[in-house]
Amino acid sequence: SLALSRESARASGLDTRVEFTLGNVAEAPLLLGREAYAQVFANPPYRSAAEASPPQHPGLTAAVIEDAGGIKAWVDVMLALARPGGVVVMIHLAERLDELLAAVAGRAGAAVVFPLWPKAGRPAKRVLLRAQKGRRGRLTLAPGLVLHNDDGTYTDAAQAVLRDGASLAL
Repeated sequence: SLALSRESARASGLDTRVEFTLGNVAEAPLLLGREAYAQVFANPPYRSAAEASPPQHPGLTAAVIEDAGGIKAWVDVMLALARPGGVVVMIHLAERLDELLAAVAGRAGAAVVFPLWPKAGRPAKRVLLRAQKGRRGRLTLAPGLVLHNDDGTYTDAAQAVLRDGASLAL
């Protein structure tokens, strides 16, 4: 909820640095301003309506199942919000990386794919994609991050990001 997000930001001492706005992602450029941001981040729904089962809690449907526009619609909005040369970063399913790359092709470049592996030696389930609006440049596959040890606990590197605020090399 919006109230919970604001409370979390306040508790973290970030309330003067972040702002939350409630709205439909398709309306974001109208609500927030076109080409207004140096960085735009998104964690969109991962599953297409054709392949997903509705979650047990109906309130989670919009968070889990994408609408008809899919990945391309999210990238369109992100690029509309980013200023020229601005950075867009999205987390998504590794199995849909081809769709992510197709959505930014010709519009954002110098892309970096950062895999997130559930455990060492396992295929990545999620990826972060970072690209710069209006830039050209080769695709880079970053080393990525292993999230869990064999016993299910977070790796030291994941702990550093999740608990200590360490940055990822994107």
